[in-house]
Amino acid sequence: MPQFNSKSRMRQVECEKFSSPWERWPFSERVEVAWKESTGGWGVPWEELDGKSRNGRRKAAPHAAQGDLESFFPDPPALAQGEPEKKEGASDCTGAPKFVKVKEKKVKNKKTVEYASKTVVIDEGEGEVPMGPHMTKKTLERIRTCSDWLKLAAPEDYSKFKKTGGFACRNAFCPICAAYQSRRDGLKLNAMMDFMQSLGGMVLADVAKLYGEVAAADPHVRLACEKGVEYVMLTPTSRNVAGERLKAEEGRFAKAFNRLIKDWLAKECPEYLGYARKLEVTYNKTKLITKEMWEGKGKYNKPMKWRFRHMGLKVGDRNPYYDTYNPHYHVLIAVTPDFFFMDEKTGEERMKIPQERFLEKWRQLMGDDTITQFDVRRAYKVRGEGNDATAELSKYVAKDTDMLHSLKVFRTFYEALKGRKRMTHGGLFAVAHKLFKDEKLARFIPADETVYKWEISFAWGGSTYYEKERRELPPDEAARIAGMKYSEAYDTEDF
Repeated sequence: MPQFNSKSRMRQVECEKFSSPWERWPFSERVEVAWKESTGGWGVPWEELDGKSRNGRRKAAPHAAQGDLESFFPDPPALAQGEPEKKEGASDCTGAPKFVKVKEKKVKNKKTVEYASKTVVIDEGEGEVPMGPHMTKKTLERIRTCSDWLKLAAPEDYSKFKKTGGFACRNAFCPICAAYQSRRDGLKLNAMMDFMQSLGGMVLADVAKLYGEVAAADPHVRLACEKGVEYVMLTPTSRNVAGERLKAEEGRFAKAFNRLIKDWLAKECPEYLGYARKLEVTYNKTKLITKEMWEGKGKYNKPMKWRFRHMGLKVGDRNPYYDTYNPHYHVLIAVTPDFFFMDEKTGEERMKIPQERFLEKWRQLMGDDTITQFDVRRAYKVRGEGNDATAELSKYVAKDTDMLHSLKVFRTFYEALKGRKRMTHGGLFAVAHKLFKDEKLARFIPADETVYKWEISFAWGGSTYYEKERRELPPDEAARIAGMKYSEAYDTEDF
């Protein structure tokens, strides 16, 4: 087996000839043996690989350059004899529901790299114009090898997996990293909301002592301490647009939202404290009108039968929104409790700015009177627990099932979302976000009470994960893993 410097990159075997047991080789022991047009995997012909080079490469045997790699790299004994030996009392965890989701995301990475590396052709009016790959070779390689090896801690029943080691590419379009980031966004937002609600009734001197003078001097923090904090969930929308208009529509959306908050709500509503905004783009890939779409069941939260009837359509007809995109925001607004009041006539709770007023202003700012949807509702928050609002704001910007529907759809999503801010904060939320990044809100992150038993290393084998190594955790190390800080996690932070 060739020896490599520990800093050199190990890559997955790319020879189609080897499907098994080569696919099951642990990632840390894999060697790139494929070459293109007589060039070695390291950029030089195999004949020129020098055993005295700084990477410690051995001179390749003559038959290696001819493709007879089985004799050059013999099967590793452990894999040739079957699965690695399990520790007593251990069972296979790769079939656990939690782990299956990890495998599914890793499989989608391959499709992401395939779409991102292809040259596509578009029509610019004067004929077809070829477009090169969306990403550089280095970026594609990072996405392809993302989570090729993982180290996970798990309790005895494998009901939870906590990542303690591994490689993450941290790319926004990587399905694995997007899933990590979604969960971390939810954790972060919950801690921020709990902090904001804890300000109610606090003395500014205590705020300065706990969070610093800068935070205590913020006018939104002062108002929150005086009156308390409650939340409202907004969902501004617009009409579906074709792929070529998606990027422009997102820009128009952002400008309209900034005017809605800064030029109107912050001035019109003295109870306003701040906002957190998350972008989401969905793709309609349903060709025909279904019964679920008609009645608003399943993934459709509102019936569309009245809209379709107005168009003279019925179930089974071609969906007029097929192959279109819908950019929209999920927005969480922080307000003081006096934003809500009780209607004496009906006995129902109401808001000082009703939904109809929000919709009217949004139509005006977007310059589109055909917009019919602007959801406004109160969001309740219990400390230490999530809610519908955090679930909405921590969702994917674009679901991989939508983004990987076709090469054309992937290109549209990539061009529209590349460089776009996914989540933004303002007012009290901006203060909370800075404190979170400074690790001053750690006490609002729920404690992990899981009793971890195993730490397991996995290697990707081309189609699934294989267990490479497993060890039983001593009590002190299991407690250390359970108490890992947010900043110590081996996941993504920001895209």
